Amino acid sequence: MLQKNAMDERKIEEIASQLLQAQDKVQPILPISESHPAISIDDAYRIQFCLVVSWLANKLAEFKISLNQGDIIMTGSMTRFILVKKRDSVKVSFHGLGPLEISFKSVIY
Repeated sequence: MLQKNAMDERKIEEIASQLLQAQDKVQPILPISESHPAISIDDAYRIQFCLVVSWLANKLAEFKISLNQGDIIMTGSMTRFILVKKRDSVKVSFHGLGPLEISFKSVIY
């Protein structure tokens, strides 16, 4: 649920586009919090999400690949990446979330 004074989608897309252009041109810009002092954390995450999806769509287009409605985009991880082998088990525990264990019957890579 968005906060009461959240930025509208047009503004989110506009700021994400500015960031993407600055990245492409390798040109610094002012911090978003200076040009939009009332920005919230929620707005910043929405801008980041829009930026990442736009960058990914542009990068995939270079290879004639497109994103489709319903595609899942994973932008990061809370842990380091590890390679697993057949029959490996991995156990993790996150403070506040509890433990998780997964076992692999097969792997593909």
